[in-house]
Amino acid sequence: MSSTETITVTRRNRNLGIAWTNETEQQRMPNGGSFLAVRDPGVTPDVVGTIRDINAEYDRARRIHSGGTAWRVRFFVDGRPVDADDMREAMAALLQPGIRERGQRGRTPRFFADDAVVRVQK
Repeated sequence: MSSTETITVTRRNRNLGIAWTNETEQQRMPNGGSFLAVRDPGVTPDVVGTIRDINAEYDRARRIHSGGTAWRVRFFVDGRPVDADDMREAMAALLQPGIRERGQRGRTPRFFADDAVVRVQK
């Protein structure tokens, strides 16, 4: 059984990154055929900053490709690629406004979560 390395992400992190691309490349198949595929976004982030910066760039990329254009995205923490689904969940939890539960007294939490855990890609 292999262990999975995880990293905790908070709203204060300034070492988060994102890279995306819609560039295609021709790939060859063993039988001699070929097809177009979207390239890998690379191993270095294009934008580095806080969770809000990364979320803004991700939203911009989604708007650009909303017409059905194929694209790929990769997220980074400390320059290391992390699982994209984990990062999307982390962005949703860290940026979602807090809610007051029924019957709870005191102030409403400002955000839904204070931190989130993401898995490092191998």
